[in-house]
Amino acid sequence: MGGRVYLSIMDVVPYKDEEVPAAMMRLAQSESLPIWSSFVYPGRDIEDIKRQLLNINTIFQLQQEVMPVVFSRLVETTMTDFQFELSPNLQNDKSYLYVSNHRDIVMDAMLLENVLNNNGFPTSQIAVGTNLLEVPLMADAGRLNKMFGVARGGSPKEFYRCLSELSSYIRTTITQQGESVWIAQRNGRTKDGVDKTDPAIIKMFAMSSPLPLHEALSSLRIVPVSVTYEWEPCAVAKAIELAKSRNGKYLKAPGEDVRSVIDGLTSPKGAVRIVVGNPLTDSDLLPCEDAKQVAEMLDCKINAGKVPCPSHYLAYDMLHDTNRYQDCYDDTHRRYLLNQLEILRAEAQKQSVGQPSDFIDCAEHIFLGIYANAIGDQHGNL
Repeated sequence: MGGRVYLSIMDVVPYKDEEVPAAMMRLAQSESLPIWSSFVYPGRDIEDIKRQLLNINTIFQLQQEVMPVVFSRLVETTMTDFQFELSPNLQNDKSYLYVSNHRDIVMDAMLLENVLNNNGFPTSQIAVGTNLLEVPLMADAGRLNKMFGVARGGSPKEFYRCLSELSSYIRTTITQQGESVWIAQRNGRTKDGVDKTDPAIIKMFAMSSPLPLHEALSSLRIVPVSVTYEWEPCAVAKAIELAKSRNGKYLKAPGEDVRSVIDGLTSPKGAVRIVVGNPLTDSDLLPCEDAKQVAEMLDCKINAGKVPCPSHYLAYDMLHDTNRYQDCYDDTHRRYLLNQLEILRAEAQKQSVGQPSDFIDCAEHIFLGIYANAIGDQHGNL
């Protein structure tokens, strides 16, 4: 990770209300404001937008006045449908640890925040990699939306210290400050379409408590969150990255994280669905003997909330050369997926220098698997 080295999670935490005016001033003066505003407020005078931003003085005001407009524009321009389910067992006067499958850097958490905001629940803090917050503009926008940084890399000793700090921060935020937290079920986005909770994440949750595992986790009120995209954000880039990684560790290009955020937000997503499930109870957790069993149980609940889309069935049939699910999709889905495959092959061809001879075929196989693996989540290993 280049640039600034974050020594502690406390380096990158959500802004306090008294820090908001200065951050809004920086956003209003940003060279990127005209681009952002033309998307969120098409046709509106830029000076009027600046005045609105400069009149925002609290996080709550920002999330009530600006973020719903941003989300509405994303739904209007990138989705054909948006649906959600919110468990009736959630209470708006309690704080929770929302653990979600992770397909898009920003959009996954934004879906949850919108659902919470529109249904009388406080929004949550959001755990993201510090690499996302190294660009000043991204750091301001993120911390204004209650993001905090999770350090990655470093020596084993530094990594353990970061995990310990993260565990304490999450527990304090939820149990003492009464704020909820969103975190992904694993480190980084799922790129192959298989959503799996990392047992190390479960261990991290518990390490800040001296209590037995089920009690340490129960006090955090863990809520499984399931996100489904008909068309995967950044699918082409994910497939090429995984194909390249066969030859060793994939090295990100400068600015790649920012481009991934923009592409993930603005790319077509088709039908999108988020399910915010029931909080895990003692009866859920008590039978689990270790973090691995907790992770497996959480996987079952997250996968149960996902609903396969026509694109998933089509990709499965194409990947396995079958017509098993032909009644689940039509020619419109086929044309769109074939177009995406053409884009993938063209991009893979550009990046094939120094790669194995089967690089393009491998990228295509991975690309189809991103969608097809959703069928396995629902119906087992088919």
